[in-house]
Amino acid sequence: AEPYEPLCAAPEKASLEPKYHLGKYYYDNYRMNEAEANLSKIHDNLSTDKNAERLLMLTNIYLSDTKPEMAIQLLGYFPDDSVLKYYAEYNIGIYLIRHNMLNDATGYFEDLLEIENNNYEKENLPAGKK
Repeated sequence: AEPYEPLCAAPEKASLEPKYHLGKYYYDNYRMNEAEANLSKIHDNLSTDKNAERLLMLTNIYLSDTKPEMAIQLLGYFPDDSVLKYYAEYNIGIYLIRHNMLNDATGYFEDLLEIENNNYEKENLPAGKK
């Protein structure tokens, strides 16, 4: 047996943390192909907050790569109470408006109007991508 074999047999959750951080690094440095490659390999083994952030980053990557249908599919994977889901919905709505899909965009903004007891987040959505 190889002397380093136990190091390679890390638990699944532990092995996904580096992919998340590497994907976030690439995303923050506008290297979207590398970011997508790392972030899309991770599924539900992250903490709820990190997974929501991962989903938002992937949403924005798909929108920048003109794949709105993939970004829209990701909305179903956000936790219902995630503030980052609101940012994803807002970004999708803006994308659809910019691509003359006004009827499709309306539903995303209507969902955002239902944000309750969180005026801070509602006011900051137009400030940009989170």
